Parts: sequence; structure tokens; C-alpha cells
Amino acid sequence: MKIVSWNVNSIRARIVDNETGKSKNKKRCIAENSALDKLVQKVNFDIICYQETKCTEETKNTIDTSGYYAYWNCCSIKKGYSGVSIWSKRKPIKVTRELPYLADRSNHLLNEGRILTAYYPNFILVNTYTPNTIRAGDSKNYTRPEIMMYRIDWDNAIHDYLRDLKKIKPVIWCGDMNVARQPIDNFRCQKITDIYTESPTAKLKKQVQAGNKYTESGGGAGYRLEERFAINKILNLGLVDIYRNKNPTNYGFTYWDMTRPQYRFSDYGMRIDYFITSRSILRKCVHIKIHKDITYDNGVIISDHAPLELSFKTKHA
Repeated sequence: MKIVSWNVNSIRARIVDNETGKSKNKKRCIAENSALDKLVQKVNFDIICYQETKCTEETKNTIDTSGYYAYWNCCSIKKGYSGVSIWSKRKPIKVTRELPYLADRSNHLLNEGRILTAYYPNFILVNTYTPNTIRAGDSKNYTRPEIMMYRIDWDNAIHDYLRDLKKIKPVIWCGDMNVARQPIDNFRCQKITDIYTESPTAKLKKQVQAGNKYTESGGGAGYRLEERFAINKILNLGLVDIYRNKNPTNYGFTYWDMTRPQYRFSDYGMRIDYFITSRSILRKCVHIKIHKDITYDNGVIISDHAPLELSFKTKHA
């Protein structure tokens, strides 16, 4: 069983073909040599979970999903924003769009198309696009504290939701979690041993000190103390961050700032896309891979995230 998780940063912009999101085509098939076609040829996945599809109920129908059972949860309050989707070769038992336990004050997040849960015979798959806190301000001055409140409500609800689901069947939670949970998951927090083997310069020492401070005090969006606390609390349910379990010393970045193309080339990124699963899935894991080249081709950045692939053994899905 191969499952891919991928924040496409608009599925209608150079993902299924080479056209942009403004394309007026009524039917857009997976074009040869498109980013999605390359991924299909390379991975031949059974299920793919998209985040940030940026589709409406109308524009999603322009995408040809032949060969898959396709499920969408689109943002209903803002065009070109958020949205998740699951395409599966095997029909799930059921698919839901709810997130129980979410506080009433944050219910608007459910209208932004941020979650899909697909039930299969042997596991439950949860695909999420976690709210980004960049608009909250810096960690010392939350100019918009309500943004942090919504994020904390979301993280708490996901915690309780996964706690309940894992009692039913093994759980696979994937998506763009918008948090680098450890220093190794953030390029700003490299150690001297990682970037220089002998006689580090004063500049490098200063860089490492800044990274340590960034970790201790809480960095910007995606590295705040609250965000890191929340995802590690979820792992304490008995779930496993599969990539980090299998790759304890590799950075494994999955996101690079799109406004700074040189960051992609230099691998100045963050690991904010995950497969977090029940331990039974970990025991069956064949491999977990990051396909960085799919969305970065000859200097052209197609998405600011790379697809993440999980392969595991299962008799019946």
C-alpha cells in the first residue's frame, strides 16, 4: 500500500498539467510529464492526499480524476484558499469532513476545507491542512492573538479526535501540519556538527547560538512553542512520526520558502509535512520517502512543498 501526502499549493496550477489556475478548460486531464504524471510514474500510489487544493465546488470538477474515487473538502467562504482532497484506487467504507471537539469559536475552520477522514477495512486515514499562524505576529507580540487561539483549538480537537479513532482501528494521519516539531526539522537550528566539522568560525558559532535561542524562545509561524508542544502531545497518544523514526539524523525538509528560490537549491527548509500513525503501521512500514524533485525542476518551483510517500504492507486495505 502506497500513500502520498502532498501540499500542491493549488492543484490547478501546474500540477495536473502545465496550465495555471486561471485556465478556462472544462476538463483537465493528467498531462504527460506534468508534476502529477511524474509522481504517478515514480510512485504508482494507491491513495494520494492533497492539501491546499484551492478549489471551489465548481472548479474541482474541471480536474479529471478518472481511475480514482475522489473526495473533496473545499473552502466555502473564500475562493482560491485552503481545501483538501483524497484520491483512492480503492473505495473507502465512508468519508467524513467533520472534526468533533472543535471549539465553537473556531468552527469557521470547518468551512475552510481542512480535513477529510477515509475509513478502510484495516485503517483510518485522516488528511488535514493545519491552520497557519503567520498572521498572528511574532512570538513575543501576537498582534492577532485570535489566530493563535484558533490554532490551539484546532490542535486540541485533532488530539482528541485521533485519540478516539485509534481505539477503533490503526490510524494514519497525514498532511501539512504547519509545524517543525524539533530543531532538526528547521534549517535555522542546525548544529555546528551538522554544518562544519572542525574549527567553526565566529559567524557559524553565532548562527548556532541564534538557532538555540530560536528554539528556546519559540520561533515564528511553524516553530512556535505552542505548536511544537501540541504536536508532541499528540505523539504522546502512542502515535509515531514515521519519517523521524526511520531517519533520526536526516533533516528531511518538505517545505521551502517559495519567495526565496535560492532556499530550495541550498535546502534551507522545514519539515512540516508528516505521516503520523499507530505503531502497528510503523511495524509494517517498507519505506517513507520525500520526492523533492517532483516540484522543483530546472529551477522552476511548482509547489513550495514536496510530496511525501509512505509504503507499508497490508493484506487488505
